[in-house]
Amino acid sequence: MDTLDIFNRIKGDKARVCKLGETAVIQKLTELGWDAFNANSTNPNYKGVDIICVNPKNLNTLFIQVKSSAESEPNFPTGLVSDTKGFIGDQWEKQIVGPWIFVHIKMDDGRIVYKYYILTKKEVVQLIGDSNSWYWSQPKRNAKNPKQPIGLPISWITGEGLIPNSRSFRGYPRNIEIEPCEDGWDKIGMPE
Repeated sequence: MDTLDIFNRIKGDKARVCKLGETAVIQKLTELGWDAFNANSTNPNYKGVDIICVNPKNLNTLFIQVKSSAESEPNFPTGLVSDTKGFIGDQWEKQIVGPWIFVHIKMDDGRIVYKYYILTKKEVVQLIGDSNSWYWSQPKRNAKNPKQPIGLPISWITGEGLIPNSRSFRGYPRNIEIEPCEDGWDKIGMPE
C-alpha cells in the first residue's frame, strides 16, 4: 500500500486522526523536555484536556487540548455550541483550561506531515468569542437547530486566506491579535 492510500484510509477515520494528532504532539513536547502523556489513555475523551505535561524539574503542570484534522481545509470543532444570536453560555470560557494545539495532518511531496498551530488559552477564548459573534451577526445565517456547534476554520486560526468583506467564512475580519501560531511552541515554553 502506498503512502497516499494509507493517508486516504486514515483521513476517513476521525478517531485515528485524533490519536495521530495527540501522539504527534506528545512526541514534540517530549523533544522539548516535557514529560507528556495522553489523558485519554485511561479516560476516553477526557473533558477539556487531551495532553498533560509535567515539567520534570519543578513538577509544574500544563494542560493541553489537541484538535486534529486531515481535511484539506480543516474546520476544527471546539466542542462548544452557540445559539443563533451568538450566545455560547454562561462562563463557557472556564472550559478552556490551557493552550490548544491544532494539528493539520496532510500529504506533502509523497509524505504524511504534521503542521502544528499553537494558541494560548487567552487566544483561544478571544478567537472563539470574536469569531462566533461575527458569524451570527452576518446576514442570512439561518439555522434549523437553535444550538449550533462552533468550529474554527484553519484560516481563522492562522489569519491566512481571509478575504475582507467576503460573504463567505473567509470574510471573518479577526478583530483580535493572535501571535504567529505555526510551530509556535514558544507559547508553551520549555521546562526550565
